[in-house]
Amino acid sequence: MPSEFVERELSKMGGGKVSTLEFVNQVVKQMRESGLQFDEDEVRPRIVDDLWELHKRGIIRFSDDLLQFEKLNQQANP
Repeated sequence: MPSEFVERELSKMGGGKVSTLEFVNQVVKQMRESGLQFDEDEVRPRIVDDLWELHKRGIIRFSDDLLQFEKLNQQANP
């Protein structure tokens, strides 16, 4: 469920680093505004899992402390 919202928010990102917590909060806000009913304690870890999957695929890169991430140039990553 949160994957489509993660992708949508990620597509809005410009360059530079983004706070992981602020990004997760924004995704939760968008989900809530869309009228979805969900348990926030369950959905937050799923959003982070989605971000981790994007990190493994080379679409984003987390800082060493995982508190921030940045979207990578997808053309440079096969």
